[in-house]
Amino acid sequence: MSCNNHLTKSKKRLRRATIRTHTKKIQLAEAQLQGDPTNKGVRDILSDSQAKLAEIYQNQVSRNQHLSSANWFRYGNTCSKNFFDFHKLGPKKTLLRELEIESGAISGQSDITQYVTEFYTKLYSLESHLLNTHEAQARC
Repeated sequence: MSCNNHLTKSKKRLRRATIRTHTKKIQLAEAQLQGDPTNKGVRDILSDSQAKLAEIYQNQVSRNQHLSSANWFRYGNTCSKNFFDFHKLGPKKTLLRELEIESGAISGQSDITQYVTEFYTKLYSLESHLLNTHEAQARC
């Protein structure tokens, strides 16, 4: 394990050094081309360094893409896992913090529970002589 870590760190250091080297070459070549835009040797150095830097970045992108597909094969489709976990556990309960009624707002949890229980008890009971429950029964 420590050997693998050592190899990985040395590869990263080498990759960073290579990127820095090519970046410096590009900066120097661009500075020289501003003074003399017709210099063929500097243009070749600039083109070569840009190509090598693009190749390094393309290899990193393909490596990262490979790692993400390797994770997919290792752990499976995470979307379906989340979907099944959600439905296995059931939806999360969300409590009402406040209930607006005609006479004002109710904010206590026990008061809200009592109001809702009484409302639906009256709504579905046989005694429909109250006006607000009669209108609600007609809508249902």
